[in-house]
Amino acid sequence: MNRLNAIDTFAEQSWDEFVIEVEDALMIESGEELGPDHMHDIAAAYDAGLSPWSCVIAMLDSNPQLRQRAA
Repeated sequence: MNRLNAIDTFAEQSWDEFVIEVEDALMIESGEELGPDHMHDIAAAYDAGLSPWSCVIAMLDSNPQLRQRAA
């Protein structure tokens, strides 16, 4: 899978831009730093065309540990 090219979404972000925005949003919402265990979720969100904030919300909803830190 090649993530070097921008995808056609409303944001038209490159992979790097998307990861940076997800990292910032995750830090704001939960205080958690982005780790290698999050990359699968981020890749799935990027491929689905989600926004970075939607990605973080989905990550928080699916991971009880992150959700507790955000509360």
